[in-house]
Amino acid sequence: MDRLHDEMRARGSGNLRPILSLNLPDELLPIQRSVNTLMERLETALSTERAFAASAAHELRNPLGALMAQVQMLGRMLPAGSELDERVELIASRTRRLARTVEKLLQLSRASSGIAFRRDRFDLLAVIHVLVDDLTCNVYDDVHIILKTNRISKIFVYGDMDATGILIRNLLENALLHRNIARPVVVTILPDGCIDITNDCAALSPETLARLTNPFVRGSHTVYGSGLGLAIASNIAQQMDATLSLCSPLAGTTRGFGVSIRFPDLETQTGEQGD
Repeated sequence: MDRLHDEMRARGSGNLRPILSLNLPDELLPIQRSVNTLMERLETALSTERAFAASAAHELRNPLGALMAQVQMLGRMLPAGSELDERVELIASRTRRLARTVEKLLQLSRASSGIAFRRDRFDLLAVIHVLVDDLTCNVYDDVHIILKTNRISKIFVYGDMDATGILIRNLLENALLHRNIARPVVVTILPDGCIDITNDCAALSPETLARLTNPFVRGSHTVYGSGLGLAIASNIAQQMDATLSLCSPLAGTTRGFGVSIRFPDLETQTGEQGD
């Protein structure tokens, strides 16, 4: 009975495999068969849902890229000072927003498929450095991210490095999108290896904060976002047994938003370099 109980507890969205033979007493075999039937039905339903989201996003990605290229070409063909410039820029802006939403749907589909259940050892801080550099140099205009490592040079965790990159990138993009542009996003590595990401903004209500990791929930209606970034991050964090905590306002203030994430079984190393 205990073995059956343990096997049932081990099942989840990333593990819907049938329970193999446990040499159970005859009176418990119907329970095992029923659980396996349920797992099979759940796997079919989830696979269908994930496949639809991924296929829809893929089918939209290429046409959106072509549309964006046509809009940009149209903008270059207009004479300087044309009254149509504003409308072309509006179309381009809406196309970019839709493309970002499609990209997030792809990430959500991947996250929901259980991509983060691998347990490889890698340096989390190296991933953070790459993401901060990429966002600062290539993606956003006027980006200011402050990384405080507190003399920690490495953070070794167990998980999937690509999935972790998606997780951290979504947290950083969320902070950049909703920040007060006059204030930087601050990433702090605490001595115990916990990662804090904070940005200045108007404080969120407790009701909104409690729902913020649900898909398509937005904390602000003045800034356009997909409403998927924190949902993706939360999904991946759960698969990696990481603890993701949100707070608003920040401690000791009446403003701001913060995310803390801590990975299990992490190891930190200190070095001479660091803030």
